[in-house]
Amino acid sequence: MGKRAVPDPSGKKPDAGRARKQIADRADRISYYESLLQKLQSIVSGDAAASETLFAAREIADALGAYYGSDDWKQDFAADEAGMLPHDLRRGVLSEDGIYNALEAYGEWIREPSCKGEVKMRKVLFINGSPNENGCTAAAMDEMIRELNENGVETELLWLGKKAVPDCMACYQCISAGKCVFNDEVNAIGGRMDEFDGIVVGSPVYYGGPNGRLTSFLDRLFFSVPGDRFEGKLAASIVSCRRGGASAAFERLNQYFLMSNMHVVGSQYWNQIHGSSAEEAKQDAEGLQTMRTLAKNMAWLLKAMEAGEQAGLERPALEEKTLTNFIR
Repeated sequence: MGKRAVPDPSGKKPDAGRARKQIADRADRISYYESLLQKLQSIVSGDAAASETLFAAREIADALGAYYGSDDWKQDFAADEAGMLPHDLRRGVLSEDGIYNALEAYGEWIREPSCKGEVKMRKVLFINGSPNENGCTAAAMDEMIRELNENGVETELLWLGKKAVPDCMACYQCISAGKCVFNDEVNAIGGRMDEFDGIVVGSPVYYGGPNGRLTSFLDRLFFSVPGDRFEGKLAASIVSCRRGGASAAFERLNQYFLMSNMHVVGSQYWNQIHGSSAEEAKQDAEGLQTMRTLAKNMAWLLKAMEAGEQAGLERPALEEKTLTNFIR
């Protein structure tokens, strides 16, 4: 027996024309991203490694990563579950693993020997955990990004925004599924980890610690993504505060890297900037210089790693982890 339609409390009749247009617009969007997914899969499964192919793949991966887990994706997924989409619409992008698997395959492909000679730049991911998109933390990151770009390093910035980020529930579903049970930016970035050579995370100081939204994101990212996807990458954290608590927040963020076989990059001082607004932070001459020095050190280390790879220097072979719980 079919469900009875719920009457509109306003007494207005549904606008059938508007509803049809919304469905058509949604189908067009899904078709667009479906075409991008097909293109990326085609590139990754092929043998061509020309520069234009690599850069096209990168642009497609960035677009798919932005769509996956976004509000648009969630609404499209819900519409599909409700049977509101045309039956003949290709919807691989709406499957739980469609985009994730494609991004994961892309990350592995971009590191293959056939591609390395054509990849122009190393790439560093910046994760801004501040709720203020253009606040003090962003001012510090902008200083680093400019310096890295000038030194031939590509950068990508992820702002976590103002929406709540789910905490890790210790459900351990990621152990078998290979990704977090919450399908959001954690999975979108997790599927692309092989694409990045370094990670920089930034946060304002809240009561002597980093932003809770950022730590929830990082808890799930570092737990749900296999550890070998982080090994050997460069990492750094930066914090912003009005007056105090910076070193404690800085130390807290570095713990993610120090137990993940990552190489933490240092600077001339702890990576902190001071001010209660972006305008004030930009007046912190020492703080900005610390960010530039950090970026210079990171760029140099990336180039040194590249030189080592070209000379045949292999990364250390790590032992299988031994876990001890301090019990008999």
